[in-house]
Amino acid sequence: MKYLLSSLSRLLIVFLASSIVFFALVVLIGRILTPYLNKQAQTIEHIAGNLLHKPVQINQFSVVWQGLTPVFQGSHVVIWDDARTHPLLDIKQLNIGIDIFNSLLTGRVKLGKINISGVALIAHQTNDNQLVFTGISTLFNQSSATNLNGSNELMGWLLAEPQLSLENISLKFYPKSGLEWPLMQINLILKNNGDRHRLSGTLRLLEEKYSELIFKTDLRGSPSLSQNRLNGRIYLQGRDISLDRWLHQWQQIISTQNARTNFRIWADWQQDHFTHIQSLFFNRQVFSLKIGERPPITFSPFLGHVLWQTATNTNWTIDANVQNFGSLPWQKIPGIKGLDAYLHLTNTSGSLIARSSDLNLDFKELFKAPLHLDSLSSQVNWQQKGGEYSIQVAKFEANNQDGSVNAQAGFLIPNDRINSQISLLARVKTLHPENIGYYLPQTLLGPDLIHWLGHSIIQGSGIGSMVLQGPINQFPFDKDNGTFLIDTQIKNAILNYQTGWPSAQQIDGELIFSGRQMQILVDTARIFATTIKDVKVSIPLIKKQLQAVLHIATSTINTRLETGRAFLRATPLAKGVLSQLSSLILTGPLQLSFQLSIPLESGKEKLKLLGEANIENAKLRTLTHNIQLDDLKGPFSFTQDGISAPKLTAVLWGKPIELAIRSVPTIQLTIHYNDLQTNLQPKKNGWLFGINNKNIKGTVLIPNDNQRALQANFDTIYLDSSITSNDVNTWDLKQIPKIELNAREVRYQNINFGAVHLRLRPILGGVLVRELQAGNANYHLMASGAWHTDTKSTELRGQLDSPNLSNFLRSLGLPASLIAEQTHIRFNLNWPGAPYNVSLAQLRGNFSFNATKGQIVDLGSSAEAKLSFGRLLTSLSIQSLTRRLQLDFSDLQAKGFDFASLQGNFSLRNGNAVTRDTNIEGTVAAIAITGRIGILHKDYDLLIKVVPHFTSSLPVIIGLAGGPVAGIVAWAANAILGSTVQKIAETSYHITGSWSKPEVVKTST
Repeated sequence: MKYLLSSLSRLLIVFLASSIVFFALVVLIGRILTPYLNKQAQTIEHIAGNLLHKPVQINQFSVVWQGLTPVFQGSHVVIWDDARTHPLLDIKQLNIGIDIFNSLLTGRVKLGKINISGVALIAHQTNDNQLVFTGISTLFNQSSATNLNGSNELMGWLLAEPQLSLENISLKFYPKSGLEWPLMQINLILKNNGDRHRLSGTLRLLEEKYSELIFKTDLRGSPSLSQNRLNGRIYLQGRDISLDRWLHQWQQIISTQNARTNFRIWADWQQDHFTHIQSLFFNRQVFSLKIGERPPITFSPFLGHVLWQTATNTNWTIDANVQNFGSLPWQKIPGIKGLDAYLHLTNTSGSLIARSSDLNLDFKELFKAPLHLDSLSSQVNWQQKGGEYSIQVAKFEANNQDGSVNAQAGFLIPNDRINSQISLLARVKTLHPENIGYYLPQTLLGPDLIHWLGHSIIQGSGIGSMVLQGPINQFPFDKDNGTFLIDTQIKNAILNYQTGWPSAQQIDGELIFSGRQMQILVDTARIFATTIKDVKVSIPLIKKQLQAVLHIATSTINTRLETGRAFLRATPLAKGVLSQLSSLILTGPLQLSFQLSIPLESGKEKLKLLGEANIENAKLRTLTHNIQLDDLKGPFSFTQDGISAPKLTAVLWGKPIELAIRSVPTIQLTIHYNDLQTNLQPKKNGWLFGINNKNIKGTVLIPNDNQRALQANFDTIYLDSSITSNDVNTWDLKQIPKIELNAREVRYQNINFGAVHLRLRPILGGVLVRELQAGNANYHLMASGAWHTDTKSTELRGQLDSPNLSNFLRSLGLPASLIAEQTHIRFNLNWPGAPYNVSLAQLRGNFSFNATKGQIVDLGSSAEAKLSFGRLLTSLSIQSLTRRLQLDFSDLQAKGFDFASLQGNFSLRNGNAVTRDTNIEGTVAAIAITGRIGILHKDYDLLIKVVPHFTSSLPVIIGLAGGPVAGIVAWAANAILGSTVQKIAETSYHITGSWSKPEVVKTST
């Protein structure tokens, strides 16, 4: 068995080697014969002529090798007619590759890549819309008897070759009528791999710079079959294609004018027909479409998506989406602009669903102007049977700034189209009756009525119904052969009575259109907060004009301050002294009595206003910075000249405030708040007031621009213990505006924080501290953060630098037990609760501490009480080592521990402060601390490593700055002394237990 396998292996190796040698020999012979073949142009011409049965002329022939593939190159290849008087085909460059490997395998010559470049083609369109190519038709014998077989043979040959490419093929097309087309350039490549055939290419109109067709096909089928047996997908893309030219040449029913489009088409081809066509197109400019003998319809640019599918020749469906569709009015169809719609169409039925925004409908002369709709949602279904159409409008919802319509309708259109019937029921909501003239049929109403509706009623709303039933061509049914009725209850309408003054508002009544008649019945009306009943106003119906004057005298009525503010803003008073109050918003209940004389048309009587008012439980807030006064109460009076309020009381941030307002002759506001009295002064850029008392001295500017921050500039701010968290809890943080505070000196009790710069900005759910800077000669703080009231948390990050740490600690009222020339602290902290509710046990985040050239001093009783190690007095040097070993401690009365640097990083979480790299580099020893200090449970878990230094006369003074960390440092210094006396070496300790009773275990020496 092994012998057999060995023999077969040797045989296979010999066979492969022989094949390779043979193949190499063929290639070598081919390369050797190349110079000979280059001289055989006439022989090649003769062979090509026999194959094509036509005379062939090759001006230049050569053979080149591309790798292992010989390529026959022919320049200016001409195929002549039989008489050699007229060239059938002129090819500038023809390259034909020979696949040597497959040729050796099959025993026949197998072509490789074929490239044809530089051919000028001429095509003519026949009366039956067929294409005839000059020369090619004769060459491939496109006569009726052999056309099909010849085409199938040509197709079979094309689908059998591995690759055929055409480059720079020019095409001149002569349609059956009209002028010749611009010169076209074609490039394509056909790749075949067994039953798969891929064709791609481009067609460009050279005279139109951006016009281009791109096509790709991916078909499957045997090369031996006709094209009717191919299956696959086809893709066609057009850029800036003129539909006028293409549609005109290939069919006569549909034509376009000035239509240029970009499109993409995806299609499925099954044997001899399309089963699925999907297209996406964009019409780039306004164009006209003509169908048959009907008038052309003009379209605006729009985007469309169409899907056509067929199951049989008679059953088909079309689904289409259009965006921003538009057309001019066409016959009885209104013009459309901005339509977004979906269309489903079959051979017997259809439906249209429209959902559009910003839509325009143009009914030509029927209405005053095109109707604009902010939104449209509709569904229309139709059926066709025996030439009669039944149309159902299942849904029609439209709205704009003037109102909305919700309707259902049905149409019956017979064959003669004359006696078409309509049945419509609609619910109508109007928001602006002043624009009703735009929705009334211009051909049915008089101009005087339309003019009054456009100028007298200027606001309002209404809800009503509309009924339209009968023959469409008999509208509006003057002979009572149908029904046209609009019955609307109008509310809050406004009647304009005098230019520049408030109008009669909130008119409630009924608006009725019945046939050609219209009525307005006014039940009640209001002039801002005043209710007017049984007002008899002469309203022009048809050609009748309005003349009336309203006299109003009211008793005490209940209304709203918002209404009063709106009244003032709508009068000429808003342009006088009261304009300075325009940034104040009043809301809440109002008791009001006034006398008002209202002329509804020009005349002798002038408008007069005199009123008294009282407010309770109202609110006042600034328009720009959302500062709000609650529980505003007190009396005030008003006339056409201004207002006067001698005493108003309110609550600001939980504390009472008193205000006095007088607008005549100039605006004045006096405020009493929290032992503070000040006058607000209107400035060009806002309101300015000053503060000068024992606690605060400075000015505050409330700018008119709500994008700018409230500017607070203080010389001094002195705070004492009376400022507690309870005061802050009364604040509504949603009312805090943007604030930029600058103070030269800020003190809290006996602590001087120096100069402070603070920038606050309200955010959703809290306050953002964009910048906080504070400092004096002892420190400088830079920080930012946020107070999140929604999550009840605070975050603060920044850094603190101190050139004199002991003075800084002393200024805060802390023991000045730590001295350092330079101290740098970086922190990123957060904690639950407000900024003033800081708990060490709940702190989260991290901080780093770095101090240089310092001393821990003043050990004393505080360390003894905390760690119970006694006074820690050390002094270590090489010169004094003998004295230490002889137990002479007479000089150990100095306090303190010198260090060159003290630095460490701490992480705060779960009530613990964790460090991995706290180091103290002292003159006597180096101390490294790692582990945990329990802030919540007040315990330790620390590893201490002490490394003594032996230098000349370096005194060590260990002190305490207070707290558990400094206590550990003091204990470590005690450990230095003990270990030095006993044994001078590196020593490590493990400290556990509580702060009051720590357990110390020496782990190494």
